[in-house]
Amino acid sequence: MRAATDTTRQLLADLADGRGGIEKIWTADLMYDGERRLEGLQIDEPAIGWDMSRFVVASGAVPVVWSDVFGSSMIPREIGDWFSPFGAELQVDCIIRAGRYEDRIPMARLIIDSVPDADDRRMLFQGIPFTAGESFTVNVADRLAKIARDEFRAPTSAKSSSAWQEIQSVTRFPVIRSVPDAVVPSGIVYEGQRSAVVNKLYDLMGAWPHLTADGVLTAIPKAWGDPVDEIRGFVSAPVSMSAEQTYNSVVVEGKDDAGDPIYAFADITEGFLRVSNPGDSMSPFGRKTRRYQSEFLRTRQQCEEFAAGLLERSARRRGVRRTITEPFNPLREVGDVLIFDGGLARVSSLSHKGGQTMTTVDIPDR
Repeated sequence: MRAATDTTRQLLADLADGRGGIEKIWTADLMYDGERRLEGLQIDEPAIGWDMSRFVVASGAVPVVWSDVFGSSMIPREIGDWFSPFGAELQVDCIIRAGRYEDRIPMARLIIDSVPDADDRRMLFQGIPFTAGESFTVNVADRLAKIARDEFRAPTSAKSSSAWQEIQSVTRFPVIRSVPDAVVPSGIVYEGQRSAVVNKLYDLMGAWPHLTADGVLTAIPKAWGDPVDEIRGFVSAPVSMSAEQTYNSVVVEGKDDAGDPIYAFADITEGFLRVSNPGDSMSPFGRKTRRYQSEFLRTRQQCEEFAAGLLERSARRRGVRRTITEPFNPLREVGDVLIFDGGLARVSSLSHKGGQTMTTVDIPDR
Protein backbone atom coordinates (compact mmCIF):
# COMPACT_ATOMS: atom_id res chain seq x y z
CA MET A 1 0.00 0.00 0.00
CA ARG A 2 1.35 3.41 -0.94
CA ALA A 3 2.50 5.76 1.79
CA ALA A 4 0.20 8.64 2.68
CA THR A 5 -0.63 10.86 5.61
CA ASP A 6 -3.30 9.90 8.13
CA THR A 7 -5.43 12.75 6.81
CA THR A 8 -5.30 11.38 3.25
CA ARG A 9 -6.16 7.90 4.48
CA GLN A 10 -9.15 9.27 6.36
CA LEU A 11 -10.33 11.26 3.33
CA LEU A 12 -10.22 8.12 1.18
CA ALA A 13 -11.98 6.09 3.88
CA ASP A 14 -14.72 8.73 4.06
CA LEU A 15 -15.00 8.64 0.26
CA ALA A 16 -15.44 4.84 0.34
CA ASP A 17 -18.15 5.23 2.98
CA GLY A 18 -20.01 7.76 0.86
CA ARG A 19 -19.06 10.76 2.96
CA GLY A 20 -17.19 13.85 1.84
CA GLY A 21 -15.34 14.28 -1.42
CA ILE A 22 -11.91 14.96 -2.84
CA GLU A 23 -10.42 16.62 -5.89
CA LYS A 24 -7.72 14.67 -7.71
CA ILE A 25 -5.17 16.19 -10.06
CA TRP A 26 -2.77 14.17 -12.18
CA THR A 27 0.66 15.63 -12.74
CA ALA A 28 4.10 14.49 -13.91
CA ASP A 29 7.75 15.49 -13.95
CA LEU A 30 9.86 14.80 -17.03
CA MET A 31 13.11 13.09 -16.05
CA TYR A 32 16.27 12.17 -17.95
CA ASP A 33 19.33 10.44 -16.49
CA GLY A 34 18.33 11.47 -12.96
CA GLU A 35 17.77 15.11 -13.94
CA ARG A 36 14.36 16.75 -13.65
CA ARG A 37 13.82 18.59 -16.93
CA LEU A 38 10.19 19.68 -16.46
CA GLU A 39 8.34 19.93 -13.17
CA GLY A 40 4.57 19.96 -12.67
CA LEU A 41 3.80 18.91 -16.22
CA GLN A 42 0.09 19.08 -17.04
CA ILE A 43 -1.35 15.71 -18.03
CA ASP A 44 -4.84 14.37 -18.49
CA GLU A 45 -5.88 11.27 -16.58
CA PRO A 46 -3.38 8.53 -17.46
CA ALA A 47 -4.51 5.06 -18.54
CA ILE A 48 -2.01 2.98 -16.56
CA GLY A 49 -2.51 -0.60 -15.49
CA TRP A 50 -0.52 -2.66 -12.99
CA ASP A 51 -0.47 -6.44 -13.44
CA MET A 52 1.58 -8.65 -11.12
CA SER A 53 1.55 -11.57 -13.58
CA ARG A 54 3.84 -9.63 -15.95
CA PHE A 55 7.56 -8.95 -15.55
CA VAL A 56 6.93 -5.34 -16.64
CA VAL A 57 4.16 -4.71 -14.12
CA ALA A 58 3.04 -1.18 -15.07
CA SER A 59 2.27 0.04 -18.58
CA GLY A 60 -0.17 2.27 -20.38
CA ALA A 61 -0.53 5.73 -21.86
CA VAL A 62 -0.19 9.28 -20.54
CA PRO A 63 -1.85 12.21 -22.37
CA VAL A 64 0.43 15.27 -22.20
CA VAL A 65 -0.96 18.81 -22.47
CA TRP A 66 1.60 21.49 -23.35
CA SER A 67 1.65 25.24 -23.91
CA ASP A 68 4.03 28.03 -22.97
CA VAL A 69 4.41 31.77 -23.55
CA PHE A 70 7.04 31.16 -26.22
CA GLY A 71 4.74 29.07 -28.41
CA SER A 72 7.21 26.17 -28.42
CA SER A 73 6.34 22.59 -29.33
CA MET A 74 7.29 19.55 -27.27
CA ILE A 75 6.27 16.90 -29.79
CA PRO A 76 9.47 14.88 -30.32
CA ARG A 77 10.85 14.83 -33.84
CA GLU A 78 14.28 13.29 -33.41
CA ILE A 79 16.38 11.28 -30.97
CA GLY A 80 17.36 13.48 -28.06
CA ASP A 81 14.19 15.57 -27.97
CA TRP A 82 12.84 15.80 -24.46
CA PHE A 83 9.85 13.47 -24.93
CA SER A 84 11.58 11.09 -27.35
CA PRO A 85 11.42 7.40 -26.31
CA PHE A 86 15.15 6.99 -25.82
CA GLY A 87 15.72 7.38 -22.10
CA ALA A 88 13.10 9.98 -21.10
CA GLU A 89 10.98 9.10 -18.07
CA LEU A 90 7.84 10.44 -16.41
CA GLN A 91 7.35 10.55 -12.66
CA VAL A 92 3.55 10.35 -12.52
CA ASP A 93 1.88 11.54 -9.31
CA CYS A 94 -1.64 12.14 -8.08
CA ILE A 95 -2.48 15.19 -5.98
CA ILE A 96 -5.35 14.76 -3.50
CA ARG A 97 -7.04 18.00 -2.55
CA ALA A 98 -9.83 18.73 -0.08
CA GLY A 99 -10.41 22.37 0.77
CA ARG A 100 -7.04 23.79 1.73
CA TYR A 101 -5.53 20.37 2.33
CA GLU A 102 -3.27 18.85 -0.34
CA ASP A 103 -1.20 15.67 -0.52
CA ARG A 104 0.95 14.47 -3.44
CA ILE A 105 1.04 10.70 -3.87
CA PRO A 106 3.79 9.26 -6.10
CA MET A 107 2.25 6.69 -8.45
CA ALA A 108 4.96 5.41 -10.82
CA ARG A 109 8.29 6.15 -12.50
CA LEU A 110 7.75 5.21 -16.14
CA ILE A 111 9.94 5.20 -19.21
CA ILE A 112 8.54 6.71 -22.40
CA ASP A 113 8.31 3.72 -24.72
CA SER A 114 6.78 5.34 -27.80
CA VAL A 115 4.99 8.46 -29.05
CA PRO A 116 2.25 7.30 -31.43
CA ASP A 117 0.76 9.61 -34.04
CA ALA A 118 1.56 12.99 -32.47
CA ASP A 119 -0.20 15.68 -34.50
CA ASP A 120 2.05 18.71 -35.09
CA ARG A 121 -0.19 21.77 -35.58
CA ARG A 122 2.13 24.75 -35.64
CA MET A 123 1.10 28.10 -37.08
CA LEU A 124 3.09 30.97 -38.53
CA PHE A 125 3.34 34.41 -36.97
CA GLN A 126 5.36 36.90 -38.98
CA GLY A 127 6.99 33.96 -40.69
CA ILE A 128 7.97 32.22 -37.43
CA PRO A 129 6.33 28.89 -36.51
CA PHE A 130 4.72 28.74 -33.06
CA THR A 131 2.38 26.47 -31.13
CA ALA A 132 -0.63 27.92 -29.36
CA GLY A 133 -1.05 24.67 -27.43
CA GLU A 134 -0.83 20.98 -28.13
CA SER A 135 -1.60 17.60 -26.69
CA PHE A 136 -0.05 14.27 -27.47
CA THR A 137 0.06 10.84 -25.90
CA VAL A 138 3.11 8.89 -24.80
CA ASN A 139 3.05 5.15 -24.27
CA VAL A 140 4.84 4.22 -21.06
CA ALA A 141 6.12 1.21 -19.13
CA ASP A 142 7.90 0.78 -15.82
CA ARG A 143 11.69 0.61 -15.63
CA LEU A 144 11.76 -3.18 -15.76
CA ALA A 145 11.12 -2.78 -19.49
CA LYS A 146 14.83 -1.92 -19.75
CA ILE A 147 15.68 -5.33 -18.29
CA ALA A 148 13.07 -7.15 -20.39
CA ARG A 149 14.66 -5.92 -23.63
CA ASP A 150 18.24 -6.69 -22.53
CA GLU A 151 20.23 -9.91 -22.58
CA PHE A 152 23.65 -11.23 -21.67
CA ARG A 153 25.92 -10.85 -24.66
CA ALA A 154 28.06 -13.77 -23.48
CA PRO A 155 27.95 -16.30 -20.61
CA THR A 156 28.56 -14.31 -17.41
CA SER A 157 29.54 -15.72 -14.02
CA ALA A 158 27.82 -14.60 -10.84
CA LYS A 159 29.95 -12.16 -8.87
CA SER A 160 28.77 -13.00 -5.36
CA SER A 161 26.74 -15.44 -3.29
CA SER A 162 24.09 -12.83 -2.36
CA ALA A 163 20.83 -12.84 -4.33
CA TRP A 164 20.28 -9.14 -3.62
CA GLN A 165 23.80 -8.24 -4.70
CA GLU A 166 23.38 -10.25 -7.89
CA ILE A 167 20.04 -8.58 -8.64
CA GLN A 168 21.70 -5.20 -8.31
CA SER A 169 24.59 -6.34 -10.52
CA VAL A 170 22.36 -7.84 -13.23
CA THR A 171 19.88 -4.94 -13.38
CA ARG A 172 22.23 -2.07 -12.44
CA PHE A 173 19.30 -0.57 -10.50
CA PRO A 174 19.36 0.77 -6.93
CA VAL A 175 17.63 -1.70 -4.63
CA ILE A 176 15.77 -1.73 -1.33
CA ARG A 177 16.29 -5.08 0.40
CA SER A 178 12.74 -5.64 1.59
CA VAL A 179 12.94 -9.44 2.01
CA PRO A 180 15.67 -11.66 3.53
CA ASP A 181 18.63 -12.44 1.29
CA ALA A 182 19.28 -15.89 -0.18
CA VAL A 183 22.44 -17.74 -1.16
CA VAL A 184 23.33 -17.97 -4.86
CA PRO A 185 25.06 -21.31 -5.51
CA SER A 186 28.70 -21.20 -6.60
CA GLY A 187 29.53 -21.67 -10.27
CA ILE A 188 26.33 -20.06 -11.59
CA VAL A 189 26.66 -18.70 -15.13
CA TYR A 190 24.07 -16.34 -16.60
CA GLU A 191 22.94 -16.62 -20.22
CA GLY A 192 20.04 -15.38 -22.34
CA GLN A 193 17.45 -12.83 -21.24
CA ARG A 194 18.23 -10.84 -18.11
CA SER A 195 14.56 -10.90 -17.08
CA ALA A 196 14.63 -14.71 -16.73
CA VAL A 197 17.72 -14.53 -14.51
CA VAL A 198 16.21 -11.78 -12.38
CA ASN A 199 13.04 -13.82 -11.85
CA LYS A 200 15.04 -16.86 -10.72
CA LEU A 201 17.09 -14.77 -8.30
CA TYR A 202 13.87 -13.46 -6.78
CA ASP A 203 12.48 -17.01 -6.68
CA LEU A 204 15.38 -17.94 -4.39
CA MET A 205 14.09 -15.33 -1.92
CA GLY A 206 10.43 -16.31 -2.31
CA ALA A 207 9.55 -12.98 -3.89
CA TRP A 208 8.65 -11.15 -7.08
CA PRO A 209 10.47 -8.10 -8.48
CA HIS A 210 8.71 -4.83 -7.68
CA LEU A 211 9.40 -1.15 -8.27
CA THR A 212 8.60 1.57 -5.77
CA ALA A 213 6.63 4.57 -6.99
CA ASP A 214 9.89 6.45 -7.61
CA GLY A 215 11.50 3.62 -9.55
CA VAL A 216 13.68 1.83 -6.99
CA LEU A 217 13.83 -1.95 -7.29
CA THR A 218 12.52 -3.90 -4.31
CA ALA A 219 10.47 -7.08 -3.73
CA ILE A 220 6.98 -8.39 -3.03
CA PRO A 221 6.96 -11.55 -0.88
CA LYS A 222 5.11 -14.43 -2.47
CA ALA A 223 3.78 -15.44 0.94
CA TRP A 224 0.64 -13.60 1.97
CA GLY A 225 1.23 -11.12 4.77
CA ASP A 226 -1.16 -9.39 7.15
CA PRO A 227 -3.91 -7.24 5.59
CA VAL A 228 -3.00 -3.60 5.08
CA ASP A 229 -6.50 -2.22 4.51
CA GLU A 230 -10.15 -3.13 4.06
CA ILE A 231 -12.20 -2.74 0.89
CA ARG A 232 -15.34 -0.79 1.72
CA GLY A 233 -18.03 0.87 -0.33
CA PHE A 234 -17.35 -1.18 -3.46
CA VAL A 235 -19.68 -0.65 -6.41
CA SER A 236 -19.45 -4.16 -7.85
CA ALA A 237 -17.44 -7.34 -7.30
CA PRO A 238 -18.35 -10.07 -9.79
CA VAL A 239 -16.86 -13.50 -9.24
CA SER A 240 -14.82 -15.28 -11.89
CA MET A 241 -13.57 -18.84 -11.75
CA SER A 242 -11.16 -20.37 -14.25
CA ALA A 243 -9.06 -23.50 -14.40
CA GLU A 244 -6.63 -21.86 -16.82
CA GLN A 245 -4.15 -20.76 -14.14
CA THR A 246 -4.95 -23.50 -11.63
CA TYR A 247 -2.57 -26.47 -11.32
CA ASN A 248 -2.83 -29.44 -8.99
CA SER A 249 0.57 -30.96 -9.77
CA VAL A 250 4.05 -29.44 -9.79
CA VAL A 251 7.35 -30.73 -11.15
CA VAL A 252 10.49 -28.84 -10.14
CA GLU A 253 13.84 -29.54 -11.74
CA GLY A 254 17.11 -28.39 -10.23
CA LYS A 255 20.74 -29.32 -10.85
CA ASP A 256 23.30 -30.66 -8.42
CA ASP A 257 26.89 -29.46 -8.33
CA ALA A 258 27.85 -32.01 -10.97
CA GLY A 259 25.17 -30.73 -13.34
CA ASP A 260 22.87 -33.74 -12.97
CA PRO A 261 19.13 -33.07 -12.74
CA ILE A 262 17.23 -33.23 -9.44
CA TYR A 263 13.46 -33.67 -9.57
CA ALA A 264 10.85 -32.89 -6.93
CA PHE A 265 7.11 -33.44 -7.19
CA ALA A 266 4.13 -32.06 -5.32
CA ASP A 267 0.46 -32.99 -5.83
CA ILE A 268 -2.93 -32.14 -4.41
CA THR A 269 -4.14 -35.47 -3.04
CA GLU A 270 -7.44 -34.50 -1.41
CA GLY A 271 -10.47 -32.38 -2.15
CA PHE A 272 -11.90 -31.16 -5.43
CA LEU A 273 -8.47 -30.53 -6.97
CA ARG A 274 -7.01 -33.95 -6.15
CA VAL A 275 -4.92 -35.42 -8.96
CA SER A 276 -6.50 -38.87 -8.72
CA ASN A 277 -9.20 -40.88 -6.99
CA PRO A 278 -8.50 -43.71 -4.53
CA GLY A 279 -7.18 -46.61 -6.55
CA ASP A 280 -5.37 -44.18 -8.88
CA SER A 281 -8.27 -43.66 -11.27
CA MET A 282 -8.62 -40.22 -12.85
CA SER A 283 -10.17 -37.56 -10.59
CA PRO A 284 -13.05 -35.34 -11.76
CA PHE A 285 -10.63 -32.44 -12.40
CA GLY A 286 -7.81 -34.59 -13.69
CA ARG A 287 -4.13 -33.76 -13.47
CA LYS A 288 -2.79 -30.40 -14.61
CA THR A 289 0.96 -30.04 -14.21
CA ARG A 290 3.08 -26.95 -13.84
CA ARG A 291 6.81 -27.28 -14.52
CA TYR A 292 9.62 -25.15 -13.15
CA GLN A 293 13.34 -25.44 -13.87
CA SER A 294 16.18 -23.54 -12.24
CA GLU A 295 19.91 -24.12 -12.05
CA PHE A 296 19.80 -22.12 -8.78
CA LEU A 297 18.20 -25.10 -6.99
CA ARG A 298 21.11 -27.40 -6.07
CA THR A 299 19.73 -29.83 -3.44
CA ARG A 300 16.73 -32.11 -3.21
CA GLN A 301 15.51 -30.25 -0.12
CA GLN A 302 15.56 -26.94 -2.00
CA CYS A 303 13.62 -28.49 -4.87
CA GLU A 304 11.04 -30.09 -2.56
CA GLU A 305 10.48 -26.87 -0.59
CA PHE A 306 10.14 -24.87 -3.77
CA ALA A 307 7.68 -27.41 -5.21
CA ALA A 308 5.49 -27.21 -2.08
CA GLY A 309 5.36 -23.41 -2.23
CA LEU A 310 4.71 -23.36 -5.96
CA LEU A 311 1.86 -25.84 -5.58
CA GLU A 312 0.27 -23.67 -2.87
CA ARG A 313 0.30 -20.61 -5.14
CA SER A 314 -0.74 -22.52 -8.25
CA ALA A 315 -3.64 -24.46 -6.78
CA ARG A 316 -5.12 -22.68 -3.79
CA ARG A 317 -4.64 -19.03 -4.57
CA ARG A 318 -5.74 -18.72 -8.21
CA GLY A 319 -8.97 -20.69 -8.52
CA VAL A 320 -11.30 -17.82 -7.55
CA ARG A 321 -10.93 -14.17 -8.49
CA ARG A 322 -13.05 -11.09 -7.89
CA THR A 323 -12.96 -7.96 -10.01
CA ILE A 324 -13.78 -5.14 -7.63
CA THR A 325 -14.84 -1.62 -8.54
CA GLU A 326 -14.57 0.80 -5.64
CA PRO A 327 -14.36 4.58 -5.13
CA PHE A 328 -11.05 6.03 -6.26
CA ASN A 329 -8.17 4.92 -4.08
CA PRO A 330 -4.65 5.75 -5.32
CA LEU A 331 -3.04 3.94 -2.37
CA ARG A 332 -3.79 0.47 -3.74
CA GLU A 333 -0.81 -1.54 -5.02
CA VAL A 334 -0.39 -4.96 -6.57
CA GLY A 335 0.52 -7.48 -3.90
CA ASP A 336 -1.57 -5.77 -1.21
CA VAL A 337 -3.42 -8.18 1.06
CA LEU A 338 -6.81 -6.71 1.92
CA ILE A 339 -9.84 -7.58 4.02
CA PHE A 340 -12.80 -8.16 1.72
CA ASP A 341 -16.23 -9.62 2.39
CA GLY A 342 -15.16 -11.12 5.72
CA GLY A 343 -12.05 -12.79 4.36
CA LEU A 344 -8.72 -12.04 2.72
CA ALA A 345 -7.95 -11.04 -0.85
CA ARG A 346 -4.73 -10.14 -2.64
CA VAL A 347 -4.48 -7.57 -5.42
CA SER A 348 -3.11 -9.08 -8.63
CA SER A 349 -3.92 -6.20 -11.00
CA LEU A 350 -5.39 -2.72 -10.81
CA SER A 351 -6.18 0.45 -12.73
CA HIS A 352 -7.89 3.79 -12.14
CA LYS A 353 -10.53 5.48 -14.26
CA GLY A 354 -12.50 8.58 -13.36
CA GLY A 355 -13.70 8.35 -9.79
CA GLN A 356 -13.16 4.60 -9.52
CA THR A 357 -10.42 2.08 -8.88
CA MET A 358 -10.69 -1.35 -10.45
CA THR A 359 -8.80 -4.23 -8.81
CA THR A 360 -8.61 -7.92 -9.58
CA VAL A 361 -8.01 -9.91 -6.42
CA ASP A 362 -7.17 -13.54 -5.71
CA ILE A 363 -9.35 -15.24 -3.12
CA PRO A 364 -7.67 -18.02 -1.08
CA ASP A 365 -9.21 -21.45 -0.83
CA ARG A 366 -11.12 -21.59 2.42
